[in-house]
Amino acid sequence: MVNNLYTKQECFDIAYLGCAGQGFTQSVTTSDTKSCLYRSPDGKKCAAGHILPDDEFDKLPPNLNYAKVYNIPWFAKNFDIDMMLFLRELQYCHDNGFTPETMQQKFVAWAAWVGLVVPELPNE
Repeated sequence: MVNNLYTKQECFDIAYLGCAGQGFTQSVTTSDTKSCLYRSPDGKKCAAGHILPDDEFDKLPPNLNYAKVYNIPWFAKNFDIDMMLFLRELQYCHDNGFTPETMQQKFVAWAAWVGLVVPELPNE
């Protein structure tokens, strides 16, 4: 049995504040297809990408996109399946937030739905 490295609230806070720090803009490829990435060439990260330590990115294939968190060894080692499913849902807030406004709205609505508290943003 795996003990979760962070709680759901801690994961949400890390992802939400990380995405806020990049203006609630997506971490995407620079190609015309615009698929979401765990970390894009310009340094932006997806929701789960903010939780993944920087040194773990070096162990992933370049421009990794749409991979399920449970297929990434670091997540499998540090979170149980329930938490990995939670993280996948958290990724959807990023992946389907096509504008900064809709991404933030998706995070806020999802947090309310699952009973989390949305952290205050710096300078609010």
